[in-house]
Amino acid sequence: MTETPLFENRRYCEECHCLLPTSYEGTLCPRCLEQELFHQVKEYIQTNNATAYDVATHFHLPLSRIKEWIDDGMIGILDIPKMDVTLPLYLGATQEKMAKGAVMLGQTSFPVQGTDSNCVIAAHRGWKGIPMFREIERLEIGDELTIQNCQETLTYRVSEIEIILPDESDKIMIQPGRNMVTLMTCHPYTQNSRRYVVYCDEVGTQPEAAVDAAEEADSSQQEIITTSE
Repeated sequence: MTETPLFENRRYCEECHCLLPTSYEGTLCPRCLEQELFHQVKEYIQTNNATAYDVATHFHLPLSRIKEWIDDGMIGILDIPKMDVTLPLYLGATQEKMAKGAVMLGQTSFPVQGTDSNCVIAAHRGWKGIPMFREIERLEIGDELTIQNCQETLTYRVSEIEIILPDESDKIMIQPGRNMVTLMTCHPYTQNSRRYVVYCDEVGTQPEAAVDAAEEADSSQQEIITTSE
């Protein structure tokens, strides 16, 4: 009699790689399905200047669900390739929203083009099998991330990394002349005595010092590759 390996029947979401229930039939978890719907709705709204009723009709969904989805405060999609993570982005740091994805802290800037702005985004360092910001320490100066809002996709590049105290709010204030996104999570991993902060500037608006640092990091990486060859 051949024994079945203990983990042979385990299945994982194709997008976020979280463990799927045995009885689940889809290839994407509910969270990733919601993100996929956001992409489709965003494209449909941009193309057709659609209302909530138009969206509900086109996607064969109850109007109440569309309104609930809009009222939930989802404002975009955060994608960080270096961390291999894509998260829904919500407005307001409530426990309920942080359990579902990343959140934009209140009284900070929306992620849009411009200057003199800083969108501060927080997330758990892992939550019930979802990585979230668990691998934030993978990020290095020069790495890029994107935020998709309902109108456009913006690209940001890591310019600085810092560990701060929880009450050092002055560290995440708007910096004149910069259009920023700041990622923040608890540090060290599994603890919350510090905050791990990654400062990013919109591509094309980085300060000279940050551009120089990114170019130096890229040059070092190329040197390593050349040496290894």
